[in-house]
Amino acid sequence: MDALRRLVARVRERPRLQALALVLLVFAAFASSLPNRWIWDDNDYVTDNEVLTEEGGLARIWTEPTSLPQYYPLVHTTFWLERRLWGDGPDGGPNPFGFHLDNLLLHAGCALLLWRLLVHLGLPGAWLLAAVWAVHPINVESVAWVTERKNVLSLTLALASALQLLRWGEGGSWRAFALGALLFLGALASKTVVASLPAVVILLLWWRRRPLPPRVLGPLLLLLALGGLAGWMTAVAEVEHVGAEGKAWDFTLLERTLIAGRVLWSYAGKLVWPADLVFIYPRWSVEEFGPEWWLWPAAALALAAGLALAARRIGRGPLVAVLIFGGVLFPALGFLNVYPHQFSFVADHFQHHAAPALIVLLGRILFFDRAGAPRPGLLRWGAPVLLLLLAGRSFARCFAYEDEATLWRDTIARNPGASIAYNNLGRMKYEESRRLARRAASPETAPDQRAELLARSEELLQESIDLLERAVATGPDHAQALNNLGQVLLGHRLAQAPPGEADALARRIEDLLLRAVEAAPEYVKPEVNLGDLYLRRGDGAAAIRHYERAQELNTRNLSRLAGKPVEGRIPQVSINLAVAQLHAGRPQEAVENLLYATRSKETAVFAAINLTWVLASHPDPRIRDPKEAVAWARRLAATPAASDPRVLDASAAAYAAAGDFQRAVQIQTDGVFGAMRSGDDALAGRMRKWLEAYKNNRPPITRFGLPE
Repeated sequence: MDALRRLVARVRERPRLQALALVLLVFAAFASSLPNRWIWDDNDYVTDNEVLTEEGGLARIWTEPTSLPQYYPLVHTTFWLERRLWGDGPDGGPNPFGFHLDNLLLHAGCALLLWRLLVHLGLPGAWLLAAVWAVHPINVESVAWVTERKNVLSLTLALASALQLLRWGEGGSWRAFALGALLFLGALASKTVVASLPAVVILLLWWRRRPLPPRVLGPLLLLLALGGLAGWMTAVAEVEHVGAEGKAWDFTLLERTLIAGRVLWSYAGKLVWPADLVFIYPRWSVEEFGPEWWLWPAAALALAAGLALAARRIGRGPLVAVLIFGGVLFPALGFLNVYPHQFSFVADHFQHHAAPALIVLLGRILFFDRAGAPRPGLLRWGAPVLLLLLAGRSFARCFAYEDEATLWRDTIARNPGASIAYNNLGRMKYEESRRLARRAASPETAPDQRAELLARSEELLQESIDLLERAVATGPDHAQALNNLGQVLLGHRLAQAPPGEADALARRIEDLLLRAVEAAPEYVKPEVNLGDLYLRRGDGAAAIRHYERAQELNTRNLSRLAGKPVEGRIPQVSINLAVAQLHAGRPQEAVENLLYATRSKETAVFAAINLTWVLASHPDPRIRDPKEAVAWARRLAATPAASDPRVLDASAAAYAAAGDFQRAVQIQTDGVFGAMRSGDDALAGRMRKWLEAYKNNRPPITRFGLPE
């Protein structure tokens, strides 16, 4: 014990050893995050973010706000660099280890800067107070989640900026101000929640009883105005780009005030007692609002007023700490529309920047008396135990972020009412089911393995449906869950339903999708799925109406984001719309939509197949154009999909329409064998019928210009 005390005393005397000890403590607390993989939103920010890998991507990061999920260009610049620094992981995608390591390094940097800031402010126990914040479990969400690079990077820059601005405000050179302002701009480019930093600096100067002449106050207010502008732009983008609008955010100002009061105390409670942490906390219902809800904002205002009245007796410090805590939290209190608030009004990462203020205040009260003298017993025994408990809790909590499926299962276990967790886990099960189905359909898959893959695919599909049913049950206004369940039932259960149950299932799917539209009127996907449903039921007019609505919504949304009119039609929807228009007797419009879809890389082949069929087989001679159909068949033959049975089927129809039946028979024969090899018996059977027609020199005339 004496040796340990001597070691501690030696560390206290040497700042470099203190810094090393703080970094090692941070790494010990969060090292379990390093082997973790990708989780929610990491695909949008990193793994599927084409801006990070394409030619000219770095320039687009800074000049095209809509190219990013959120316009935080400095964050995405770090991701751009990391894609080149860390290379690929075992799965061929970005290597997550390097990204997690960088998050951890930045968090260690935050801890060091907070320590130095507290030293500059003359607070006793600066190292301990910084360490308590650094290893606190509420930081796990920011450190273990790559997407929250926004938090650790912006706070690093904000703390560095605060140090420089304080030095300048206390009589330092304008060089310190310039550096502080530059760091503040970098912090804003990482996350605009730091917009209130100049106000924090003003409060700290006021607390230290430093003069605030116009020379100091003016530039800080200018920076505050700049931060406010950046914050306003983020708030607008949160609605227009991210999608934080609709029924989930439909609150009055009074209701938002009540929510804000409870949010404040909820965050304070998690700092004092970090138990039952969960990625998605239960969402309070507006229907729960009662007289007791007034206690939350009233208590917050009473606390601030009481501290203000007692400032002469106890000092300004407690009031300043509480004001900083509440002020920095303001963007997440509920007065502004924040996308995750549709799932929960609170999240650990929302208080990442505000937490140091309250932790410093509480730590100061716990370990030191009013005069700043240490409480020896608590410092000697309580501080090490507290750090050990917090670090151990953080270390254990990081395992919940191992991968996305683990995170959602952990969320469901801790919050059984988390609709988003059921929805996203159900979506993952569905995607895995489709991957197995595609493997089963591959010609390279052995017949015995194909049956096994299909059986497992069906199991996963049913698991997906069960999870999505839970998502809808726990979130009756969750637009994504409503749409996803409707889409899966439409695509994989309606066709197999017995005749007596099909109508009831179709009505349920319709109800799910209409509820999704009601919950999120700007949501494009349920409009597309409603179009698919009505097309399948033979209601071409309704299908066209919803497809056109989807195209209109997408065009309007993209134009609003770009600030100018842009082409927003979705190529796949154009194909579906063309099919509906063919059924409705509007072939010319259908041809135009198919031509549009051929210009998209993702849909070019499928659109060309349909267009070839229309030109080869439509009953209206004004639409039928065998020569042009052959031209499209030749284009298809030059694509990597040339041997696909559906391509061969369309090409054979084109040559038969042009009178080259010998060529048509040859191509169709190859197509039939290809369909048989892929296990698509339905396609093979249909193609055999056309093969017999071509052998008898009969051209392919169909009812709507589509394969029959």
